[in-house]
Amino acid sequence: MTVSWSRMVGHDKSLLWGNGDGATGDRGKLRVTLHHNELVDLEQRAPRVRFGQAHVYNNVYRVTSPGRYQYSWGVGVESSIIARNNTFELAEGISPDRILRDFGGTGIDEEGTWSMDGTSASSTPTTRPIRAKCWHRKFRDRQGRTCRLNLPRRHGNGLSVMQVPACGPEPAWAGGCG
Repeated sequence: MTVSWSRMVGHDKSLLWGNGDGATGDRGKLRVTLHHNELVDLEQRAPRVRFGQAHVYNNVYRVTSPGRYQYSWGVGVESSIIARNNTFELAEGISPDRILRDFGGTGIDEEGTWSMDGTSASSTPTTRPIRAKCWHRKFRDRQGRTCRLNLPRRHGNGLSVMQVPACGPEPAWAGGCG
């Protein structure tokens, strides 16, 4: 499934992909891509993944309410996320370490994502890479060997992170960056 060229504004539990932690019937079935979206004031789950794989690239996240914001990327049971070239515009008081939350997931592979924090009129914005941890949970198979679950394969034409905010959520057929 793909969610692209959309604008989502002001939701709490926004993009939950996968059922409950015990829904093992979902195992291996979820493959979701989130690209070229504008996500404004989504409090949490943008996305939160369980039992699946997600490719999250070229999205603009705008967070203006520090008191309501919880996290954006939630890596849940048996899930993994590849995140590339996303932009976070974070209100003053929200640090980039709040972007990612580990719910016992398999891994996240993040590269090229930047945050701009201090968006109030009284402060100067600071732009920097988020440097999310790249981690993979290891497990032992039945023979006692150490294995690593595979992260999802990358696909799609990504923009550089500097192009993403200028692109906006305008659809490709309307002259967007597609």
